[in-house]
Amino acid sequence: YYLVHQPAMFAALYGFTFVLPPTPIDKAALFIPQCVASCQSERDKEFCERFCICVREELQNQSIFQRVLEGKTNVSSDPIVLDITSICTGTSQE
Repeated sequence: YYLVHQPAMFAALYGFTFVLPPTPIDKAALFIPQCVASCQSERDKEFCERFCICVREELQNQSIFQRVLEGKTNVSSDPIVLDITSICTGTSQE
């Protein structure tokens, strides 16, 4: 029974994913919480929230937010990203 039952069940489930595919993960919505969680190891929560919102807005203004989300931009060496983080660090401390 299991030798016939399981392959049939997996085939049906696989076919069902073509009819109703899973919802893609919205990486943009996860940016702020992940950024704040990462930042809080060094700073307080209020600073991190201001900093992460600033970084997201500036990345969007520079039209590189999507590239950062997709991992196409190295955030630790890209000069534009480094400038943005520097600016946002300064404005978030106020």
